[in-house]
Amino acid sequence: MSIYNNTGGANWANKTGWIVSVNVCMWYGVKCTYGHVVGLDLQNNNLTGEFKITSGNLNAVTELSLYDNGLTHFSGT
Repeated sequence: MSIYNNTGGANWANKTGWIVSVNVCMWYGVKCTYGHVVGLDLQNNNLTGEFKITSGNLNAVTELSLYDNGLTHFSGT
């Protein structure tokens, strides 16, 4: 949810499942394997602001696609 909130999720081009489903594997752009998030593809989806990865929130992600958005900052710990 912090990704959605920090990147203008209400204005995303496609936000299917975000906020409304408790199963993150059903959210648009989220790829899961065995119930763990392993990929995030939110390219060209009108993300704005800061995309911040905090310790543990995307620790199993091996694929990340965020190009063609209006992100101003990307950080990770």
